[in-house]
Amino acid sequence: MKITNKLNLPSAFVNMAESNYKPTPNQYSATTLLKPTRQIILERRYNDNLEADASEMIWALFGKAVHYILEQHDSSGWAEKKIKFTLDNGITISGIVDLYSELEQRVVDYKTCTTYKVEKEEFGEWKKQLGIYAWVLEKLGFPCRKATIYAIMRDWTPGKTRFKNYPQLPVAEVTFEYTASDFADIEYYLYQKTNELIHAETLADEDLPMCSDEELWRSPSTYHVINYKGKRMNRSKTNNITEAEQFLIDNRHRGAWKVVEKKGTPKKCFSYCNANQFCPYYRELMLGNRKDNEEEGEEESEIKSRR
Repeated sequence: MKITNKLNLPSAFVNMAESNYKPTPNQYSATTLLKPTRQIILERRYNDNLEADASEMIWALFGKAVHYILEQHDSSGWAEKKIKFTLDNGITISGIVDLYSELEQRVVDYKTCTTYKVEKEEFGEWKKQLGIYAWVLEKLGFPCRKATIYAIMRDWTPGKTRFKNYPQLPVAEVTFEYTASDFADIEYYLYQKTNELIHAETLADEDLPMCSDEELWRSPSTYHVINYKGKRMNRSKTNNITEAEQFLIDNRHRGAWKVVEKKGTPKKCFSYCNANQFCPYYRELMLGNRKDNEEEGEEESEIKSRR
């Protein structure tokens, strides 16, 4: 990946960004495995063509600084250690453990995040990532049945603590426990995911498995009614398909023809996928958005002309 420096930041920022991630053949980190298969393959396939600016990785640098400082002052176990385990299919699973205590059979991870994540308790990916760490540690002979995350909220504001559900402190402790059944599920997931990746590496870009709506962080769909001329009818847009169908029934006399669904925005495509420019779906998405914007512009002009 090529790192640019549009703001002329000190070289340390650029050097950190360049060393942030370099893919190794047949090896995937726990955090990488949480990404959609299509994204993983495209980011690796076009790694030399990808471009990012050092300014976009400021929070990654902040996170590294937090990790380093905390690890220097914790003596309860070994810290900042890279772990690896190779599956029977030849794929190596890796990760960097911030802190591990054999006495507590616990792995600890320090994370920086937004207050929104803590408020909404969006911990699913964290639990899976730390579960993979715990599974690998078990395979390496280090018993691990718990995981604790210390989440440092970079946008925490004391003035908002009066609001309901807002974190009362700028750091939150989140703990997960893992059973033998959990480890069985994690092992199944790892083999399923890595086998899918092995197969996906042989596929052309357009044949790669599509990301699910959940993986795309897609917003809810909207619905509108079009008339017999294919034009969207004014005031028919809604997030509720039942309301759209009722609008259709109530406006048959005005030429209402059918309900059309517009899929929600896949937020990850636009802002959180480094390889989106090489993804056929993203290119189709951009083309579709341009057409929608043109149609909406025509409708807006038509509405204004009637006033």
